[in-house]
Amino acid sequence: LNDAGVMVSNGFLGIKGKYYHFAASGAMSTGWKQIDGGWYYFASSGAAKQNQWLKSGGKWYYFASDYRMCTGFVEVAGQTYHMSASGAMDTGWKQIGEDWRHFAKSGAMQANQWISGTYWVGADGVMATNAWVDGGKYWVDAEGKYDPNKKPE
Repeated sequence: LNDAGVMVSNGFLGIKGKYYHFAASGAMSTGWKQIDGGWYYFASSGAAKQNQWLKSGGKWYYFASDYRMCTGFVEVAGQTYHMSASGAMDTGWKQIGEDWRHFAKSGAMQANQWISGTYWVGADGVMATNAWVDGGKYWVDAEGKYDPNKKPE
């Protein structure tokens, strides 16, 4: 029931700092639920995930302050993550637009470092190509691979 004593159906209701959803029947939602084009996850208590990670089906998902599952880039505790179109956290190499980026097993985007000793990712996390990197000491080619034969002049 809402503050006016009316049963909530097909809508959201905040109760003691938690956010709940009720179906058209008035039943409280639990688990995954798509609502108005966004995905939400409601715990067995019915409370929606907010500013939290969820591991589901072996994959990690993040829910923002608006309770929706995130897609695209997400900043969490000073780290940058990328969530695929399905909402699952990306790991390893990922092409985003024209750029290649690398995400650790934790999902955190790598920056200012060598990946596998062969590829350099800059401060923005983008793999460098046709550039002097790591303070201008090393050359990476058009595919982003370190070229040990090219030396700075």
